[in-house]
Amino acid sequence: MRKCRKIRKLLISFYLEELSYKKINFVKNHLKECEDCFKEFKNLKILFENLEDNKREINETINTINWENIPSMIMRRIEREIIREKRVYHLKIMKLNPILTAVISLIIIIGITILILFQPWSKKHFAKNEFFVSSSSFENMEYSVARKETVEYLKQSQLLLTDLMKFTSPEEVDPWTIDLTSKRAKDLLIQKKYFDEKLDSLSLMKARRICNQIEFLFYDVIQLKEQPDFENIKKIQQIIEKEQLLFRIRLIEKELS
Repeated sequence: MRKCRKIRKLLISFYLEELSYKKINFVKNHLKECEDCFKEFKNLKILFENLEDNKREINETINTINWENIPSMIMRRIEREIIREKRVYHLKIMKLNPILTAVISLIIIIGITILILFQPWSKKHFAKNEFFVSSSSFENMEYSVARKETVEYLKQSQLLLTDLMKFTSPEEVDPWTIDLTSKRAKDLLIQKKYFDEKLDSLSLMKARRICNQIEFLFYDVIQLKEQPDFENIKKIQQIIEKEQLLFRIRLIEKELS
């Protein structure tokens, strides 16, 4: 428990990539072993991602405002208020004249009566149209979408891991390629967050397990940007081989396709 408390104090810095390489490995290894801390980290990650989404939406909304038109919009609003006040004034005048009010009311009643008697209404105007989707159909649709998103994620992950396995010597490691690989891993982690909750379905249990393993591995890949040396790449390659990730990804893809 003491170790968990220490880890949870570091989770925010871990997510923001503000820790040293040694502490990153310390937190990451603990998250692999402790399910409670991993859940805490996932909730923290979702919170930060929601904050980023809200911030982006606010900025987009602000950018759509045409600030030059604000004065004219205010003037139009004032004019509408003046017109409304005039209408209220005329209604008050009408209240002061009962005979005029009675005549107008009678005209309205006659008009409504004529409309009801002579308008050829059909049953379709009163029919209640509803679009009904059963819960089972909705679940099937949701599963189909989750399945397609998972297969696409696994395919892209397989390509990235295959590219990593191609490094066989320190001479082949260059910062530009590592930077690009790190960016691909980060993009895939962002892609995963959009279908992560759908993986809780029993039919996607196997896919969820391997997607979580890939997620942990991608955090290592992202760190390559800070430590782009062959030894770190070799460690990742050993994990890929030990866990038989490429083979298992192909099996899951085949099951879901």
